[in-house]
Amino acid sequence: MIQFDTKAYLRNMSQRTERVYDRRNVAAFGGFEQWQRSFRQRLSELLGLDKLGWMSSIDWPAPRLLERTEEPDHIREKWHIAVEPEVTLPLYLLLPKAGKPPYPLVIAPHGHECGKEAYVGLFENEEERQRAFAIDQTIGLQAVGQGYAVIAPNVRGFREMARIEELSDAYSYPISNPYTRRNSCEELQRRSLFYGRTLTGDRVHDMQRVIDFASTRSEIDMRNIIMTGNSTGGTVSLFTAAVDERVGIVVPSCSFCNFTDTALQIYHCSCGTIPGMLQWGEYEDIAGLIAPRPLLIINGAKDDLFPSEDASRAFAGVREIYLEAGAPDRCEHFIGPEGHRFYKEAAWRFIRRHLPV
Repeated sequence: MIQFDTKAYLRNMSQRTERVYDRRNVAAFGGFEQWQRSFRQRLSELLGLDKLGWMSSIDWPAPRLLERTEEPDHIREKWHIAVEPEVTLPLYLLLPKAGKPPYPLVIAPHGHECGKEAYVGLFENEEERQRAFAIDQTIGLQAVGQGYAVIAPNVRGFREMARIEELSDAYSYPISNPYTRRNSCEELQRRSLFYGRTLTGDRVHDMQRVIDFASTRSEIDMRNIIMTGNSTGGTVSLFTAAVDERVGIVVPSCSFCNFTDTALQIYHCSCGTIPGMLQWGEYEDIAGLIAPRPLLIINGAKDDLFPSEDASRAFAGVREIYLEAGAPDRCEHFIGPEGHRFYKEAAWRFIRRHLPV
């Protein structure tokens, strides 16, 4: 009896596939800017964003205020905004009480490990609160405490944006899998692919609607938008900045590594799958679409999902793109000593250097 040889299978595909937008092919497109322009358009199509373009004609973002809370150093508002017909995205908006508006904006999407609530300091119990502070999960509180406005949106597939089936204890899964309990990633991804969309693309679309919502607020400086988040939140931040140049500074945490070193080697949630992606570009090429805007990539030395050694090799490719763009000082890689978590000191040090409040 023989068994399937996965390594041979991947090797065969890799050897017969050349990335059209490989960072080393910049000259073939007539230069860096032409390479970026062409790749950005292709990436938008791969994500399925072209399937969502018609929605720009709808009255966006139709915001609805649900609650407003006074905290000692900031105001917290909960909003619903329209992202598709009959599809609503919940978000928290934090506005500092100190300083003078308009404030630079931090958009902080969350990942699988928590929801938007932890980012803004709302916890179900003391154990959850202690864990969040221990691993720097309170990104929204960190930002507003330094004088930034914050939007912490739900990421599609989680919490209030999860299907009711995944939130029900009565719902039975055919297999036990940590990625398919309490979130709808697998199910939403499976459905989106039938229509030429992807869950990553849907999430990027949602973040673009968040930016549209931000533009309606006089307290926010639309010239200075930062995106940061951990894990899937980092992925959403990087992909949004890659296709939407309104994002000025990007700090993806524990989410960066080439697909061939992570998704093809280590089990990951299928929400990050983009059909045909490796025919066009690797993760390092996608990150290059952010150049010359400031980019800090954070990894954890003990992160088994995004191994730091592999991430360092991929970052070397990103740095070459930033050299091509004439902005090597705007691209950095930080490896924290622990695992799959946010590293606030490195993140805010980088952000303050490029955008002091």
